[in-house]
Amino acid sequence: MRSFQFSLDKLLQLHEAEKKQKQAETAKALLAVEKKAQRIAKLHQDRQDAFNCKEESSVVYMQLNSDYRQGLSRALTRAHQELEVAALTHEQQQDQLQQTTKNCKVLALLKERQREMHRKAMQRQEQKMLDEFASFARVRGERG
Repeated sequence: MRSFQFSLDKLLQLHEAEKKQKQAETAKALLAVEKKAQRIAKLHQDRQDAFNCKEESSVVYMQLNSDYRQGLSRALTRAHQELEVAALTHEQQQDQLQQTTKNCKVLALLKERQREMHRKAMQRQEQKMLDEFASFARVRGERG
């Protein structure tokens, strides 16, 4: 009896390797989103600290503080935009990972179905051989 060989095994291996790569890319994209969110939280805290600062009340200090808060506001706007881009990239990576995972599952299911069909064909072939042997033995027994 010949052993089972899946004709699309190389394709399945390729999809599984691609799935691992997509998992790594998705994790990297999620890490980028988390870093951007942490940056935003820090900028918010810095801006809140600048508003709460009451150390000095000179005009020069108040002007510097105002300029600093405006800079923080601009940095926050940029950080929010970067977060949106990072979140979109992460979402796209998740979609690609989901599609690749689906492809792997389809190929694995096809492989299992073909393996089962091969097993049944081998059983039928074996049963046919056993039936032939039994027929020969019966014929010999009748002649005998």
